[in-house]
Amino acid sequence: MELIKYLMVFFAFANGVPICSNQFKLGLESIPTTFLQNLNASDERPYRVGLITNQTGKDQLGERNLDLLRQRGLQVTKVFAPEHGYSGTVGAAHEVKDGKDVATGVEIVSLYGSGTGRTINAEHVGDIDVLIFDIQDSGMRHYTYISTLLHAMQAAAEHDKQFVVLDRPNPLGWHMEGPLVDPAIQNIKSFIAAAPIPLRHGMTIGELAWFYNKHVLEKPAKLHVVKMQNYDRRAGLSMYPMIALSPNLQTIEACHGYSFLGLLGEIRPFEVGVSTDKAFQAIMLPEKIFKPHQWKKLETLLAGFGVQSSLLMQREKGKYKKKYHGFHINIADINSTSSFNLLISLLNFFKQEGVTLSFSPFFDRAIGTEAVQNHVMKGRKPELFASKINSDLEGFYAKAIDCFMYEPMPKVVKTNLFGK
Repeated sequence: MELIKYLMVFFAFANGVPICSNQFKLGLESIPTTFLQNLNASDERPYRVGLITNQTGKDQLGERNLDLLRQRGLQVTKVFAPEHGYSGTVGAAHEVKDGKDVATGVEIVSLYGSGTGRTINAEHVGDIDVLIFDIQDSGMRHYTYISTLLHAMQAAAEHDKQFVVLDRPNPLGWHMEGPLVDPAIQNIKSFIAAAPIPLRHGMTIGELAWFYNKHVLEKPAKLHVVKMQNYDRRAGLSMYPMIALSPNLQTIEACHGYSFLGLLGEIRPFEVGVSTDKAFQAIMLPEKIFKPHQWKKLETLLAGFGVQSSLLMQREKGKYKKKYHGFHINIADINSTSSFNLLISLLNFFKQEGVTLSFSPFFDRAIGTEAVQNHVMKGRKPELFASKINSDLEGFYAKAIDCFMYEPMPKVVKTNLFGK
């Protein structure tokens, strides 16, 4: 009997507890009681599961998806871990090693190494019937959990395995903005720019899975998405406590800041608090680069985008113990802040104020295009810059609209000239 038929069963229970009509439920908490059990009439064993997850894969009470699925009678054969590892403690771009879950003894297979994603191969899925994906996304395209999603779906299609996504919220609310990955530029496509979606995509991982299946994968996967219940896209993660996504995305404030500081941090001389308790919540420059009146102008610029700022001084760790001055920032309402327009405004502002900008090799890959750097550094026609981004964004929205599962649908935010 087909898996999809069973997955379309009315979501009447989550772990045996009735779902209240006015209560928010994650995809993990919305699984029907018959989920994946004894689906093949000629084989009475439970389906064997490969679980793609990390420390974010918990319900609202803090129970792990691995334990919950095993309690439901499923045989979890392997766990697959993305960048930052199963525990979420491995640093960005660092090797994730294989291991075992201490509590259950289940094998953990790394899907990240040597600065990029690893593929689920035939050997990995030899004892697996279905792959289940349950990871909290950041809402930004260059954060690699959704790249892992795409690669895992490709593997499921290649090896003829069922693929299930347990949906989770987008922590950045409903904005959809910024450039798509430019397929015409050599070497842009990478694990941080794996698919032609907007920079701040405004979608849930379940909606992205539908988009990948319909518009990206050459061979679609046998996909089902277990929807959340009573989810409002504008709510972000306010409906349940945030679990740290990685060593530097520990709080919702850091997640909001990452929506533009994750890219600003790829430009020198800026420091954005990485590896401190202000990770992605700070804009800092080496001491004496900026004068007081310039910091005041920056404070006004940030306030215009709904970003609160307060003075911050920090002594950098390391050999030279360099002092940095700047702002601790906080976004009051992520649904009222355009991350991409703010980024463009900041780059133009600092250039006009005489700060020499040095872009890392990863900047163009992360943002998905050479157009931003060309616009800021070479003064290429701003009208064409904005027009191309907005045209691509509208085209994406028209293509993706049949993948949206929740109301309200994402709000398209256009790029303005010079980000103003």
